[in-house]
Amino acid sequence: MKKAATVEKTEDIRLVRGALNGDRIAFGVLVEKYRRQVVGMAYAVLGNVSDAEDVAQDTFTKVFKNLRKLQDPGKFAVWLSKITYATATDVVRKKRRERMTLEKLSQEGRVRGGVEAALAENRDVTEIVMAAIAEMPQKTQVVLVMRFFDRLPYSDIADFLGTSRDVVRGLIYRGVKYLRERLGKYLR
Repeated sequence: MKKAATVEKTEDIRLVRGALNGDRIAFGVLVEKYRRQVVGMAYAVLGNVSDAEDVAQDTFTKVFKNLRKLQDPGKFAVWLSKITYATATDVVRKKRRERMTLEKLSQEGRVRGGVEAALAENRDVTEIVMAAIAEMPQKTQVVLVMRFFDRLPYSDIADFLGTSRDVVRGLIYRGVKYLRERLGKYLR
């Protein structure tokens, strides 16, 4: 894992430097590489795919305009996560929308046949898991998305949160335990 992380950081450094030198293709590669991660984190904060897509677009616009401010190109992923989180929380403050929960998914008919049937048939699983994650404290939501959807190492998550790897481990443990308890009843 450590070798893969080093290769990722080396690639990011190369792409960031290329983008700083005016290579729009290098920046496009960064966008494609991290798009899913940005949308996933924004969705974790907002609970709405459309809003998450808008936040992703705004995030990459901010990144493009402020790329020169990035002091360590090897920390691009963490820097991008911070910008994504800040952009998404700004949207939350502006809209003050209620987030999607498991009950709301069922009530609104967004999962055909209810949550239990959708999980049993492997339909809408990502939306269901994200709805369960949305019921957790925001810090836990972000950590779970960064770890399991974005596949970031504990060290990057800890850097993003400004905390230790042990705190991140604890948040992940509690979050996974909650998901097992919350979704387990649908899987029996």
